Amino acid sequence: MRSTLTQDELQRSGLRPTLPPIAGAAQAGEVHPLLALQRTVGNRAVQRLLVQRDPVVPAAPVTTPEQQKAPTSPTPAPESAEQKKEAAAGTSPAFDKPWQAAFEALTLCNPKSILSADRPNVIWGIEWGGLIYKLGGKFYYTSPMEGSEGHVEVWDALTQVPKEAQNAIVGDYHTHGAKRLPGGGEDFSGYREDPLAKKIAAMKKEGPQGDIPETMKDVATRKEILDPKTYTAFLGTPTGRFSLFIPSQNLIFSFSPDPRLLPPDSKVPAAGYAH
Repeated sequence: MRSTLTQDELQRSGLRPTLPPIAGAAQAGEVHPLLALQRTVGNRAVQRLLVQRDPVVPAAPVTTPEQQKAPTSPTPAPESAEQKKEAAAGTSPAFDKPWQAAFEALTLCNPKSILSADRPNVIWGIEWGGLIYKLGGKFYYTSPMEGSEGHVEVWDALTQVPKEAQNAIVGDYHTHGAKRLPGGGEDFSGYREDPLAKKIAAMKKEGPQGDIPETMKDVATRKEILDPKTYTAFLGTPTGRFSLFIPSQNLIFSFSPDPRLLPPDSKVPAAGYAH
């Protein structure tokens, strides 16, 4: 029930990982599996990131118009007749992998999240989110819920999950509004330490705030989670990135921007590939 991709799936998807190389191996001479994957795929590296450390940001790659038009996130398999029937009935289609369910959910809400910054009295954009759950050997997403600026409570979607699957939550997904969000919204919040946020949290006698610390807290305390070791948080960003965070591994992975996560007629900016 792993939510990460196999090497074959990565090769078939045509993705281009955009994070810098892995920061060290566990032992001298040991080849990390993600490094082996990098050599196999031949694209820019997958990176294993320790939370609270700033990576070296790679230089912007040279891109062509053809590269900008090409789909870059993993492509879910075509819907079967059964999936189309489920969708027509207003329920989530069934997927073989959690990431497929999360990506599909984000195609529905990330464009709306980006455009919400154009609403009156909205500055950064509204966040949307929900949960991913397992039922009968398949994976499903809850309908995207509209939150507020800078926040959405994904666990409010638990009421949408069938009773028999309410202890089989495998992940969550959410968006980050538009580019006007401070910091650009391209990372899971809490990834880079914010001294001001830390100071405010201390004043309020609260724990660390942000996607990463809150997800780690969920994994440690939520009884509804099926397997804390594989629980994965998924993110849709303002430039159309599809990112994931696996708390048990301190692993963050980000795909290149994908037009399917952007509003209609939007183009992926060339600078988006340099993140």
